[in-house]
Amino acid sequence: RNIRFEVQRLKIDDDSSCHDGGDDPNPLCLENIDVSNFLNLHSLGNHEAFCLAYVFTYRDFTGGTLGLAWVASASGASGGICEKYKTYTETIGGMYQSTKRSLNTGIITFVNYNTRVPPKVSQLTLAHEIGHNFGSPHDYPAECRPGGNNGNYIMFASATSGIRLNNGKFSPCSVRNISNVLDAIDENKKRNCFQASEGAFCGNKIVEIGEECDCGFNEDECLDKCCYPREMTDAMKIENATAQSCGRRARTQCSPSQGPCCDSNTCHFIPSDARVTCKEETECSWGSTCNGTTPECPEPRPRDDKTKCNNGTQLCIKGECSGSICLLWNMTECFLTSNIIPNIDKRKLCELACQSGNDTSTCRSTSEFAREYGLPDGGYSLRPGSPCDNFQGYCDVFLK
Repeated sequence: RNIRFEVQRLKIDDDSSCHDGGDDPNPLCLENIDVSNFLNLHSLGNHEAFCLAYVFTYRDFTGGTLGLAWVASASGASGGICEKYKTYTETIGGMYQSTKRSLNTGIITFVNYNTRVPPKVSQLTLAHEIGHNFGSPHDYPAECRPGGNNGNYIMFASATSGIRLNNGKFSPCSVRNISNVLDAIDENKKRNCFQASEGAFCGNKIVEIGEECDCGFNEDECLDKCCYPREMTDAMKIENATAQSCGRRARTQCSPSQGPCCDSNTCHFIPSDARVTCKEETECSWGSTCNGTTPECPEPRPRDDKTKCNNGTQLCIKGECSGSICLLWNMTECFLTSNIIPNIDKRKLCELACQSGNDTSTCRSTSEFAREYGLPDGGYSLRPGSPCDNFQGYCDVFLK
């Protein structure tokens, strides 16, 4: 249907919004909020001006939950894409209470069992939650959750690695459900919030084609003295008669909105002899320093392929910790599963296992050949936050 997404507004909350002492404290600063309440708090805001409004956070929710969103329905029930800010009545403690909410919302977290979620999995989590917003429940029946070597689709209810063929696709079931909601919008049975793209959107803090810089929507958001915001004040126009929204100020070479190698004080490229690190080294890539010719951070050099990473349970491939340690022995990673091994100890499900090619009958825990290959006693365990039991869940910090 040629629908794509463009970011219109970006707001970054840091710790200062939690301690500013104002009359309107940020509710998302509260500690020990479960995932449902976190989504509810976000939904209390008026997000009617947008098709969808998301919060990205670094909260470790219980049960391996990576995201949550309101599900749309073709029947006209509230929730999901294009939903308006309106009053809902609910029962709390036996009492009716009316509250205004925006149900065109969702949330994503980047941490799971105290471990950073791989970027690919975070991207698919966002696609999964947006799938809910567009009217797709979790995949069912079995034809839409095939598993196997090709993996499950985006709307699979449990875990994903993001590396299987189907992981980045919507299943036929999801396509049907999403199509029903879009049909309802086309037939004016639901609100239509879609707009024709006008290209770059000045004010979203993302430098797009046609923009010199983008420091935010207005003077309050723009903390960048090198760039003009979308809404310019009269003082800005008097200062520079040729000033343009999302354009750099006079006598500047760059804006920090263009990248980390622009000095926010001088509005010039950070010189190479300053040896400023713009990207720290990781297990799979070397660090990068500003080179004095661009505001962007140069792409770091990858470490050698098959360098061990993630506590020795994975290998670096093209600068990413994405390969299985099983590759060292010309094997592929596999799952020890509860449906094949009845009454299996749950800790066993979090042992790293390998098999020969695609032959699942050869799947063995690394504990079984630890001595043969000089591995630690007991072999390797999957790291907390890793999918286990054929993507039926995630390993926790107790490795079960």
